[in-house]
Amino acid sequence: MALKSINLSQCSLLTYASLDILADSLGSILKELYLDDCILIDANLILSGLKRLEQLEVLSLAGVPTVSDKFIESYIIARGHNIKELILKDFINLTDASMKVIAEHCPGLHALDLMNFCRELRKLKFCRNPFRWSLVGQQTALSLSNNAKNLHTLDLTGCRNLTDNEIGLIVDRCLSLRSLKLFGCSQVTDVFLKRHSNIEIQIFGLNLCPLLQHIKEPDSE
Repeated sequence: MALKSINLSQCSLLTYASLDILADSLGSILKELYLDDCILIDANLILSGLKRLEQLEVLSLAGVPTVSDKFIESYIIARGHNIKELILKDFINLTDASMKVIAEHCPGLHALDLMNFCRELRKLKFCRNPFRWSLVGQQTALSLSNNAKNLHTLDLTGCRNLTDNEIGLIVDRCLSLRSLKLFGCSQVTDVFLKRHSNIEIQIFGLNLCPLLQHIKEPDSE
């Protein structure tokens, strides 16, 4: 049976040369690769080797310090169409640019781990993304509520796996949040609307009400 999964996590002496060897040997068959906490790996130097892993479906890079938005963009555009699970924990310097490219180029994505990801994130849209129905759920809500303290605008259009409690958790903990779009979220009820504590937020799209209904009227003066 051909080797299809390799876990090299915490191999502290691993370098880009090892990834080149791996790509040369298993480039056409490897399905899963875990490189968590391989601190000597330069993400830019392993990019070529990763792109040669033509069948890779699961990639974990948690704790690799040199992963950047530029790296994510280059790799995902090249190989995102195959990826089903992507683990990007503890990348606090990545921005919403990485989320955007993942959403646009990973149509088969089933699992996305973004723990401690994008702490400076201010605007996030999940609408019209091919994975929104199955992926945006409880773990997404927990991650946002714990880490997205600067989030100002959130579009959850069509994200029907989120319950009143989960959306409420986001709204109550993300105190900078001012705009929330919930078009098509028919599962959201008055339980959320009446119990969340963020009095500054504007909510759009519930109950098929007009868009302007939730917007504050300007001061007459």
